[in-house]
Amino acid sequence: MASITRGKQPNFVLADGSDLSPVFEQAVRFDDLLRQKVRNLAETGEMLTRVTP
Repeated sequence: MASITRGKQPNFVLADGSDLSPVFEQAVRFDDLLRQKVRNLAETGEMLTRVTP
């Protein structure tokens, strides 16, 4: 992923099944998941971070 972000700020986040499972189980709302992932991106620069419900 370093080649994607090298020299610029990434403008997208990544999610996988472990991120979406809590959404499908209605433990977290999808918009809250995205909000947390975007905040983590802004704070850490990491596109793929785990969000806890």
